[in-house]
Amino acid sequence: MNKDEFEIVKDILNSNIYINSEILIELNYKLENIKIIKRSEAKIKATHKATKIKIQQTKAKIENGINMQRFENKKFTYYSIGKSSGVSLNTVKKYISADKLQSLNSLII
Repeated sequence: MNKDEFEIVKDILNSNIYINSEILIELNYKLENIKIIKRSEAKIKATHKATKIKIQQTKAKIENGINMQRFENKKFTYYSIGKSSGVSLNTVKKYISADKLQSLNSLII
């Protein structure tokens, strides 16, 4: 928020008699003390690399869970894959499409 935007908000708040002046003081303080977060190129690259590795590890866990269920000849559900792989239900849904789940179940004898 720049100074002009702050002045607009301040005018709006001033027009409302029910607004406490402490809110204006806090808004002004936050506007004056904006913290700028600097990220180095090395840190950005390291974060991307760590994220990529984590995704690969998660996909490997899910694949291992699928293989365990295939070995036990069990029906594939998001829940059962998550349970056997140690990954949350939402994570399994993120990486396994409904079509892939259906194709996995079509392979069960």
